[in-house]
Amino acid sequence: IGVKWPNDLMIGDRKLGGIICEAGPKALLVGFGINVGREAIPEELADRAISLGIEVDGGARDPRLRLLELGLLRIHEVLGAAEWKEAIEGRLWKLGGEISVFAGAPDKAPPRSFRLLGIDETGGLRVLDEAGAPLCLRSAEISIR
Repeated sequence: IGVKWPNDLMIGDRKLGGIICEAGPKALLVGFGINVGREAIPEELADRAISLGIEVDGGARDPRLRLLELGLLRIHEVLGAAEWKEAIEGRLWKLGGEISVFAGAPDKAPPRSFRLLGIDETGGLRVLDEAGAPLCLRSAEISIR
C-alpha cells in the first residue's frame, strides 16, 4: 500500500482509502477510511478505486476487524518511532517520479510538473521544479495526478 501525498492510500494507481488529521488545541486527531467492501467497485470508478475486500482473497473473507487491529497497532508503531518520516517516505506514491500538480481546482489552472523527492520533517512535499530548483509544497489545495 502506497501513500499519495497528502492523504490517499493507494494500491497501484487505484485509491484504497484516505487519512485525515485535525490539530486541536491540545491534541492531534487522526482518522482514516479504507474501502473494505466485498462487492464489485462501480464500473465508473473501477479504474481509480479498489477495495481491500476484493483485493485480498477475492472477497472471500471480511477483512474489517483484522484491518482495524493491524492498522491501530501500526499507527502506534509509526507515530511513536523516531524514523516516522522514513517509514512514510518509503511508501510514498510516485517517489522519484514525475508528478503533475494542480494548485486549486484542476479545471481552473494548468498543471505544473515536478520530480517527487520525498517529504520533509513537517510532512511537506519535497519536489524539484522544471528548472531543477528544490521546493516544498504544503498547500491542502494540491492535487497530484
